[in-house]
Amino acid sequence: MDDSVLAFINVQCLAAGAMGGLVHAWRIEKATAWDVVKYIVMGAFAANFIAPQLLKMLVVFPIGFVAFGVGMTGKHQCQALEALFNKIDVLGKTKNE
Repeated sequence: MDDSVLAFINVQCLAAGAMGGLVHAWRIEKATAWDVVKYIVMGAFAANFIAPQLLKMLVVFPIGFVAFGVGMTGKHQCQALEALFNKIDVLGKTKNE
């Protein structure tokens, strides 16, 4: 694997985000196994990329705390970012839409 790809992966953020996603999945009633997996994966990836950016603004908190919080709300943050990108037409329309 290319070393430049590994530079973007922060294991501490991934772990804290996955745990945040797991806690969020436990809060949901009637969550299926796929819902739990979805919250864990989305929380981990959202925390890996969003938490370091938030940490620049919230310097008083440790990275694990910020990544855990991002992981708990990761699915909703990704949906909000997708809606924002669609609204300002960053991604453009594909021929399938």
